[in-house]
Amino acid sequence: MKKIILAAFLALGMVSSSFALNFSIGAKGLLGANVGTSVDGAMADVTEIVGDAESRANLLYGGGVYVDASLFGPVGLQLGANIGQNKVSVTDDDGNEVSTYKELLLDVPLMIWADFKLGPIGLGLGLGPNLSFSLGTDYTIAGATEAVKALLPEISVNKAVWGITAGANAKIYFNKHLALVAGGSYTLDLQKKEINLSTLQSGSLLEFKRSVLYANLGLEFKLL
Repeated sequence: MKKIILAAFLALGMVSSSFALNFSIGAKGLLGANVGTSVDGAMADVTEIVGDAESRANLLYGGGVYVDASLFGPVGLQLGANIGQNKVSVTDDDGNEVSTYKELLLDVPLMIWADFKLGPIGLGLGLGPNLSFSLGTDYTIAGATEAVKALLPEISVNKAVWGITAGANAKIYFNKHLALVAGGSYTLDLQKKEINLSTLQSGSLLEFKRSVLYANLGLEFKLL
């Protein structure tokens, strides 16, 4: 009986050592740009999204926090919460700006994440789904006065869309707990953000699919 109890404790210890090997929290700043955002809808025939160097010059700023937990060896999960901007300029065929779509977003990525440590250097990469919530939107018609804007019909937009995200980073450990983290991530909305006017009956006015690339820099604190 004692041998069975001892074997059970040893087995439990082995399982425990395989899980929760690492638990870290981090904070980071974000700097990004639209790299392939697309637009469809009722205005698609007369407008096009700025998808060249001009749009990439419109940098997007934000910040976020995350929790990184190993589940089996170096492989685990990373859950994040990032708040940042999205800005899309729409132009006519002559390149004149028709409108600028702006919003504040909360991204919640959940990635399968792998961390590898080589001495004072750490490398990580991950992939998973992303849920994006609209915290605030702003629609600006280029050249329109406030009086004209007041006459526009009510605009509606879906508040949350699904997508995918992928990321990678490199860490430099100052000690066994604190590290400087630099990396990049890519987010693609699989579900379209639909913008509708209350008086429009023939489909969405505009439908956006965000495609954005971020660089990030921050600090990570390893608890376990």
